[in-house]
Amino acid sequence: MESHIAGSPTDLEVKWACLKLKDIALHIKQNYQVDISNVCVKRILKADGYVRRKPIKSLATGRSKHRSEPFKIIISLVALFHQMDNNPTLSVDKKRTEQPPTDTEQPPNKT
Repeated sequence: MESHIAGSPTDLEVKWACLKLKDIALHIKQNYQVDISNVCVKRILKADGYVRRKPIKSLATGRSKHRSEPFKIIISLVALFHQMDNNPTLSVDKKRTEQPPTDTEQPPNKT
């Protein structure tokens, strides 16, 4: 359990457990042969100072200074593909985690 514990950076008294209640109950049953309910695990964690972690969503969507860059890239690619004789299929994934390459950078090879 120690490897699944985190703490709040702003409040030293607050602790979080990364495991679900049912996973903790299953671990106790497998290692200690004790049946324990999820509600009981929740009470024990609360008594020991653990709280449910609530992610803060403070970044407003649609107001990033880089918001228009992907759209500019898509528009330029579409214009380029219209000029080609054999148009390739363009697939865009909006959940891209890596930064798009700049004009001087080469895109990474994905093999």
